[in-house]
Amino acid sequence: MVHWGFRRPISAGTMVDPQLAHWEKTSRPVSYIFSRAQMVKETRNLLTTIRTVVNSAPGQYQWPVYGLEITDILALSI
Repeated sequence: MVHWGFRRPISAGTMVDPQLAHWEKTSRPVSYIFSRAQMVKETRNLLTTIRTVVNSAPGQYQWPVYGLEITDILALSI
């Protein structure tokens, strides 16, 4: 089983004091639990969708400075 836990903010905004302290007090804990097989299946579906979209219009999409490059995403194999 895979267990994801995080806090869902009530609203977006800057995360500097005192806003961060307020967010920590008011955000709701969220938990998702699912099977490894379900995660693998959905990750494969996501990668297929990404490849389809990117291949339909190469060069149209920009990627963040920090993180995976499109070549890294397209090369993933699950």
